Amino acid sequence: MDLVALVPADLSDLIAGFLQNRSQDIEKLKSALAAEDLAAAQQVGERMFALGNPYGFRQITTFGRQIREACALHDDVSIRQVLGHYEEYLGKVAITVVPEAVQRVPWNNGARPPWARGEN
Repeated sequence: MDLVALVPADLSDLIAGFLQNRSQDIEKLKSALAAEDLAAAQQVGERMFALGNPYGFRQITTFGRQIREACALHDDVSIRQVLGHYEEYLGKVAITVVPEAVQRVPWNNGARPPWARGEN
């Protein structure tokens, strides 16, 4: 689990509200699971997936993707497991403010590896 969020400086004043809304995600997911409403759980997962990276919280995007996938498979057990990790994450995440959004590039700067180009 990635416990460090790299928050762009221009968004730093929004982070308290952002995290409060993410705590509400926990409650919405619990309610959706209690009501066996996977559509509602998937909607929360979609929002997490969309909002995590832009605010510097890559792990929230990952959790959102995992919830979406588990909802598509009707896998309540996995949703509950991700929910537990998400709740733990929100209590432990460390925030580092950076001058601008961190662009993470692939290890090879997007170039196809030699074996995919037909090279040895």
